[in-house]
Amino acid sequence: MSAEEICKEMLASGLRGRGGAGFPTGLKWDLTRKVPSEVKYIICNGDEGDPGAFMDGSVLEGDPHAVIEGMLIAARAMHATTASSIFAPSILWRWSGWRRRCGRRAPPAWWARTCWIQDGPST
Repeated sequence: MSAEEICKEMLASGLRGRGGAGFPTGLKWDLTRKVPSEVKYIICNGDEGDPGAFMDGSVLEGDPHAVIEGMLIAARAMHATTASSIFAPSILWRWSGWRRRCGRRAPPAWWARTCWIQDGPST
């Protein structure tokens, strides 16, 4: 699928952001895709910033490949050149498992030519 097709599919799906505004994901991706820039970033925020929520860590720990797949799809849709993931110091123990499990699958060829993933703890 092309970047434009991915954005249209996401918009048609009705998927919205998990933040308070619930901004349409497809619209966000499409607007970002259209911004001319040689460098664009995808950030996986596993910082667990909401007190008592602990939802990010459970997804990162339980299905890390779904998170990576989402990052890859978003990167393709927005022409991102770099993808990063951050983790809160309180859940750093999950980081080693994330790295171990992420290393089991090779990224698609188009990703290897254009992007790299940088994982690490937040500060």
